[in-house]
Amino acid sequence: MMWKDLGYAQITCEFDHFNNQVKEIYLDVEGMPVVREELGYAQTKWEYDELGRMSKESYFDAADEPVMRKDGGYAYCLFDYNEEERWRKIRYFDLKDKLISRNDTGYAIIFYYYDKFGQNTDEYYWNYDDRSYGMFNGYT
Repeated sequence: MMWKDLGYAQITCEFDHFNNQVKEIYLDVEGMPVVREELGYAQTKWEYDELGRMSKESYFDAADEPVMRKDGGYAYCLFDYNEEERWRKIRYFDLKDKLISRNDTGYAIIFYYYDKFGQNTDEYYWNYDDRSYGMFNGYT
């Protein structure tokens, strides 16, 4: 039975030997990958660094080819961490490995800043050509 509104019958997930989720695939009733139309992709894949932190999230079609997700308008994002294992920045890229501004928010990079207690104090948003897009300072 297909989820009529969502366009898939089931979801399958794969995990690595550290129990990190490395893949999520939307499947049709025959068990074949199917693109969710509202999202624009059939699969999400995650990569992790040597410390087990998520370093990349990317999107693929039913044939396992990279695609741009519809909501957000990017093909993959990269996560960088600080010494305390917290996000330092997230960057968004297109299919040609070029930095791209998200189509839903307008920024291409988020920078995170923390106080001495590890609390997130600031977030800075930048578009793809390194111009400041905005700042969030809701914690200080």
